Amino acid sequence: MNSNEFFELCISRGFSNIEITIYDNKEYISEIENKKVNFIDIKNNINYYIKAKKNNKTVTLDSNYLNEDLIDILEEKLEYIDSNIDDKFLENIDDNNIIQVNDNCDFSKYVRDTIPLSKLEGNIFNITINLSFTVSKMKIVNNKGTNIENVNVYYDFFMIAYAKDNERVVNSYSNLMFKEYSLEKLEEIRKEVIDDVQNKLKISDIESKKYTCLLKQDVVEEIINEIIEAFSLKSVNLNLSLYKDRIGEKIFSDKITLIENPYGEENVTRYLFDEEGNKTKKKNIVENGILKLFISNNKEAFKNNMISTSNAFDEIGVRNLCLIPGTKDEKELIKNIKEGLIITDIAGAGGQAIDIISGNISLLVNGFYVSNGLIDHYFEQAIMTTTIKELLNNVIDISSTFRYTNEIVRSPSLLISDIMINN
Repeated sequence: MNSNEFFELCISRGFSNIEITIYDNKEYISEIENKKVNFIDIKNNINYYIKAKKNNKTVTLDSNYLNEDLIDILEEKLEYIDSNIDDKFLENIDDNNIIQVNDNCDFSKYVRDTIPLSKLEGNIFNITINLSFTVSKMKIVNNKGTNIENVNVYYDFFMIAYAKDNERVVNSYSNLMFKEYSLEKLEEIRKEVIDDVQNKLKISDIESKKYTCLLKQDVVEEIINEIIEAFSLKSVNLNLSLYKDRIGEKIFSDKITLIENPYGEENVTRYLFDEEGNKTKKKNIVENGILKLFISNNKEAFKNNMISTSNAFDEIGVRNLCLIPGTKDEKELIKNIKEGLIITDIAGAGGQAIDIISGNISLLVNGFYVSNGLIDHYFEQAIMTTTIKELLNNVIDISSTFRYTNEIVRSPSLLISDIMINN
């Protein structure tokens, strides 16, 4: 059943407004291990988010198909809904703003080109690579004539290497999202992973004390991804954010600026509109350490007599949020560390490990001990105890570059002073 047929059935049964968001993802996937291809496959997933109004009540439903049985479920859900004050439907919008892309890909050729990157060397006994190519479509249609579509096409590369010294096994991994296949870029990722895993073979304990810490890109992105919830208007409305009533106040170091630009041409994935059809726009969430706004969807904006900030992603979220880079490359930042740590991995960022109400942070961390600008040895399973305020106010410097690893948050490495690390 197509959407128009579904609309006709809904209208015949008394619904006045029906809107469907269609998520259509086609993914070519592969796995390469030690210069052998384990598999190449194609996956296609289609999901529907249905919103329908009848007798001044609005209900929603998720499904992976469309048929008349869903209308029975919608009508059953109407019995438990009081009103539709939290929902609105798009007006007639045509498809002039569809992002046009070339989704052709010689995927098998690129898999063959990638195979040499999994060649073993030294004490590395396993290298596994996942290469994928995705065509991701989000389309919103309704019975009032709205028909808008957003299409993203991208590659995703993930590599993990395992090394062994006596009975001890260590691993290192990295990933990259990109628009155009580039073997040269992937070779750079391979070199970083190989160097990192070999450095991890020399391990020792560290002293429990406060350190100057360089937080690697992946670590900063994971922390910011948790903190984003504190900038959600929903969290503010529920008194679940330490930043409530703090718009216009300085909350971070003046070196910190967070800009969201969902549709920026520099991005691998771009979004013309959010999942409610609101047109996206570039905005500063934090500018020079000052909190500028809270992000919202239609529902939370309505509660506050505001207009949505077009952040209806996974209820309320961001796309292509970027922490603005500094001017020095990461190697220069490390070179200037007399004694400190490079934090390469964290565990337990979800749950209460990063508490957006109290601001407390307690994370299991791994990384490298640095002496006079040089990596001395690897350490693991230490505890970083700090607060969001301390961590993002003690910024010494920000590195100048970063990789595009996901479509939610991008950040360079951060050099932070006086962070407590317990062995």
